[in-house]
Amino acid sequence: MCGGEMFDVPCSRVGHIYRKYVPYKVPSGTSLARNLKRVAETWMDEFAEYIYQRRPEYRHLSTGDISAQKELRKQLKCKDFKWFMAAVAWDVPKYYPPVEPPPAAWGEVRRGCMEPALTSARPSLPGSGGGGDCRNLSSSALRPSKISLNHLR
Repeated sequence: MCGGEMFDVPCSRVGHIYRKYVPYKVPSGTSLARNLKRVAETWMDEFAEYIYQRRPEYRHLSTGDISAQKELRKQLKCKDFKWFMAAVAWDVPKYYPPVEPPPAAWGEVRRGCMEPALTSARPSLPGSGGGGDCRNLSSSALRPSKISLNHLR
């Protein structure tokens, strides 16, 4: 975004040397979320909204003062994130959609009678439309049948 270069070097290797201890503090919890929000607000422009759609709790975190980071971006004459997504990361949305896709299937799984096949340990609430009584049905009526997720609606 700011005029750097990226090289694709075949057969290159990256090595890591791990220490027995970490001499610095690794951000976690709220400080990690705060750092992610600072990156989004500094570099992602309108694309930062996708972060907030997936992580609504980040919207209300304070970034602190990021004016120096934004000024550096301006001084370096960096291109916007829309350019980056079109020119550099053009295939990212294909594999990582910015908005959570709708479910491929939805519904509920039931036994051969009216009772849900997957239940919690809690009893049904009155008026919740709970299932019928399956205790008096034959074992063949209770036998599970194969279903395809494509048919659940």
